[in-house]
Amino acid sequence: MKVVNSKTSKGSRQRENGRRELTEWLEIHARCLHTTSPPYHAVLRASALLTIFALMTPPSLQAAERWFLMSRHGDCVEVGTLKRRIPDLGEINDPDAFATFMREKGYQVTSTRASVPKGKAHQVKVPEKDLFLMFVTSELCGGSRAR
Repeated sequence: MKVVNSKTSKGSRQRENGRRELTEWLEIHARCLHTTSPPYHAVLRASALLTIFALMTPPSLQAAERWFLMSRHGDCVEVGTLKRRIPDLGEINDPDAFATFMREKGYQVTSTRASVPKGKAHQVKVPEKDLFLMFVTSELCGGSRAR
């Protein structure tokens, strides 16, 4: 049994547990390789590669950040409220995807990250549509309730 240092972060403990589970899983399924048909081998390899990729991906990329739109008065609203102005918005919920979407539609877009003490903020301007948006993460919506 491996002793985990109390100073070890929660994310590294989770990755270590994931690696241990992956190792056990691979050992069990390696025994099946000798007794099963070739298609199982391909499924096993693909499944193992996806699992390894998921374990090696940093937690910050694994959990998608939740973005909101901030009003002039500091209130936060869901990004989905943009569907009133842009009906074909789809499931876009972050500033980079929104900027890419608008560029693909042929609009000129200015996109800049804003420096904030906590959380993240990203300003996106689409002058042709009269859109001057401030995307923020939930940390900046702390005082106001997201609607």
